[in-house]
Amino acid sequence: MTSISDETSRRAILDAALTILTTQGHHALSVRRVASEAGCSTIGVYTWFGGKDGLVDALWIEAFTSFGTALRKIRPLTGPFGRLRAQAFAYRKWALAHPAHYQLMFFNVIPEHVPSDDALVAAAAAYTALLSAVEEALGRGELRFTDTALVAHSCWAMAHGLVTLQIANAGLRGQTDNEKQNKAAFALAIDALMVGLSTQPDVSTKPRATKAI
Repeated sequence: MTSISDETSRRAILDAALTILTTQGHHALSVRRVASEAGCSTIGVYTWFGGKDGLVDALWIEAFTSFGTALRKIRPLTGPFGRLRAQAFAYRKWALAHPAHYQLMFFNVIPEHVPSDDALVAAAAAYTALLSAVEEALGRGELRFTDTALVAHSCWAMAHGLVTLQIANAGLRGQTDNEKQNKAAFALAIDALMVGLSTQPDVSTKPRATKAI
């Protein structure tokens, strides 16, 4: 059984690694640096994670698990594309709240890292949340395309592109610090995609109340 002190130690190591990635970049990430930041010996890092690659893998799994949970919390909603649209905004909210995790997941900031099978399972599980929302929209007759994977990929690509642009500090016309403008641009693009996917081109995609568990 894992004791509270053991779990606290593991958490401290993960937090230390994330802090280093956020403030110093992936080149600074090493077992020795993480141990120093966490206030433990290098043996502690090896005991818990087996080394740097295992540590990065644990961060990857943690990130995708949290990300997938945020998407799955969105309940089925009434109105056209209710859940699908709400998931897009949940995607953005989570990414902006966890930029270091997001970059680890999608920016290939540690190119030498090869995700383990467990890490790939965690990533796939997050994607199934989007597939579920697409299937719901299909079941309600809202989509003029019947290829679930194609629609899901298009939705993911749209949200990912816009969020990545903002996190990469290349915002609309250089207005990287203008959250109101960034959010409005995100809503405009997502709503345009919803209209393009819709069986009814004049469908209103006005925001509805989004509910989360």
